[in-house]
Amino acid sequence: MKPILLILACTFFLVACSNNKAVHIQIEHKLKSNPPSSISYEVTNKEILVKLHQKKLPFGKKETSYSKSLNAKQIDDLIKFLEVQKLDTLKANYKENVGEDLITSSIQINQKGKPTIKCLLENTSVTAADNLYNYIDNLIDNSQFKLGKIN
Repeated sequence: MKPILLILACTFFLVACSNNKAVHIQIEHKLKSNPPSSISYEVTNKEILVKLHQKKLPFGKKETSYSKSLNAKQIDDLIKFLEVQKLDTLKANYKENVGEDLITSSIQINQKGKPTIKCLLENTSVTAADNLYNYIDNLIDNSQFKLGKIN
């Protein structure tokens, strides 16, 4: 009976520890081109998911997606990266008035035990956000879904 209780206690402890590293990142870039398109990234404790949306003229949409499982080391490294980048210092809005809006990027980061970070960038670039984009690009194997530095 004691070995079963020990196994249950260890399992509970491991689940509790893994939940302390919960992270959820959502990034969306909307490109106001002709035709308009967008690319969205979602990073969780398990995977990265990328969706590329392209409107086709004169009708319809084309959606392409990519997903990749992430291992525990990649998640740990991502969490360390987020701590070093101090993304919590991002303002809610950045906007550069350069005529017609061409690129709008939104970032939302949820980490267990930390306040949610939300940021909207319009026609501008911020170093901390660019570093995040580059970090996520390095997790993606398929170059079709890499963002790079679009601003």
